[in-house]
Amino acid sequence: MRQAIAEHRRWNRDLYRDLLAEAGHPDPERTADLLLVLRDGLVVGFDLDDPAAVRATAQEALARLVGRDAGLDVSAPAAVPPTRRAPEHTG
Repeated sequence: MRQAIAEHRRWNRDLYRDLLAEAGHPDPERTADLLLVLRDGLVVGFDLDDPAAVRATAQEALARLVGRDAGLDVSAPAAVPPTRRAPEHTG
């Protein structure tokens, strides 16, 4: 189970890095790390806290990480192309 989780987190981080690089982000490697930590926190936060408050905090965090600071538009999420879908795990 732990291996499947590690693979999924690595896939997520690599996806973030690739999308940031394609969008011209000035530091896609480090920002991908930060986004992964944010994602992990959101998974827990939505279970423990008010979803509306978590959503607002997440939007601000994203704007700071990849929006205003990098000059990128993060107002509308892009669809993930089929070639970048998460790997399926069995067992």
